[in-house]
Amino acid sequence: NQEFLTGRALEFTLERISFKKFFVWKEQITDETIPLDNFKEMKNFYSAFKSPLETLLKEYLVFGGYPEVLTVKTEEEKKIILSSIVKTYLEKDIVNFLRVENVSAFNNMLRILSEQIGNMINVSQLSDDLNLAVETVKKYLEIMEGTYIFKRVLPYHRNIRKEIVKMPKIYLLDLSIKSYFSRSWNLSIASGAIAENFVYLALRAKAENDNIFFYRTKAGAEIDFIERSNNDKINLMEVKYRNNPRVVALNNFRDKYPDLVRYSIIITKDILNRKNNTYYIPLSLMPFLKW
Repeated sequence: NQEFLTGRALEFTLERISFKKFFVWKEQITDETIPLDNFKEMKNFYSAFKSPLETLLKEYLVFGGYPEVLTVKTEEEKKIILSSIVKTYLEKDIVNFLRVENVSAFNNMLRILSEQIGNMINVSQLSDDLNLAVETVKKYLEIMEGTYIFKRVLPYHRNIRKEIVKMPKIYLLDLSIKSYFSRSWNLSIASGAIAENFVYLALRAKAENDNIFFYRTKAGAEIDFIERSNNDKINLMEVKYRNNPRVVALNNFRDKYPDLVRYSIIITKDILNRKNNTYYIPLSLMPFLKW
């Protein structure tokens, strides 16, 4: 990012390796994308690759998409390389390039935010928790976003002014950062927040970031993601990483704005179904679909 990392020889965004590309590389299969409307092809693909999809997803949710981490074999090697990446980021980019003096506070804020992925950011609360000025918290947030650690997602509203004034949500651009700060390397444990962050990354790989929102009413009803397409239609997406998912808010929104909604998608742990114009898609399958 040119604003934050000046002096680099080249300025461009280098994305991490997506789960889809990671899976294609590991399984040595053709890199193809399945249309959401082609339910038969979806079922065939998921039936054929369900086991490796779930196994490699567990690894990806913990160790993320840094190429250096993905390409080594043992968990211990992955931890060592990830630790080196984070320390290099803090010591070189933050201290040397950006001249952040209070590295301890910056590090604490990074740790706190990595535990709050999928939540709305309350700058005043962060200021109190970290004993930092509000302006310093805002500056640190800008640095973290400018150096591709986090990304903020704005709330959706048909009035654009209202989108801007409400609190945004925050997501990591690589889930390994959460594993590093929480010191949690258990491949068998994946929370709903981690699944939601993974869905954000998959959406980000498909669409422009400016077209991804979340929806929340004053009463607290929430839709995890709203994706705005070029034809002014929107896609609704809820992440329900548990059995018997309930989708009241999504259904209410679709009933209220029937001409606005194109697709309603529920991301599940392992349920693949299509019911009443709603698609139920397993988390591991979602990156392989297009709509």
